[in-house]
Amino acid sequence: MLVGLSDELRKDAGHVLEQLAAQGIAFKVVSGDNPDTVRATIAHLKLALAREPVVSGADLKATPHPEELIATRSVFGRVEPAQKVQIVQTLQQQGRHVAMIGDGVNDVLPIKRADLGIAMG
Repeated sequence: MLVGLSDELRKDAGHVLEQLAAQGIAFKVVSGDNPDTVRATIAHLKLALAREPVVSGADLKATPHPEELIATRSVFGRVEPAQKVQIVQTLQQQGRHVAMIGDGVNDVLPIKRADLGIAMG
């Protein structure tokens, strides 16, 4: 038996994200999914981040200055729960207000740490 699954953005997601960006709201895609899956999911967005390379959790571990990657990059894949917390904390330390939206148990701690946490059920 072969089962095919895909992660797709809602049809209006791109439009909503474009409106947020036009208002000066920056956002990041932080996922535990494989970087190739993350890339495919955001590929059709008409935003600069759709053309960025995906930073992996391994990249964050390997760099001596993860705060620089967190500050300058917008797309993260295969990120562990503790790294999601690290991303939220780093952005807050850089003076940003952080909203975190998550949909799984791996997102509980970063949602709790964020200035605004939204859990999807």
